[in-house]
Amino acid sequence: MAAPDVQHLADASENDAAQRYVRGQLMASVVEEAMRRADAMLRLDASLRLAGRRRPS
Repeated sequence: MAAPDVQHLADASENDAAQRYVRGQLMASVVEEAMRRADAMLRLDASLRLAGRRRPS
């Protein structure tokens, strides 16, 4: 294989690795935000349930 071909394959491999890293970072931030929102919804639900039990009948 010629040197330019080898360099082209090496560059493509590095680009793929860089893109996987960026996608992984993006996915991590999406998952973190989803977990934060789910936690907030659970706390809100618990708070509303507790407030509903405290109401006088």
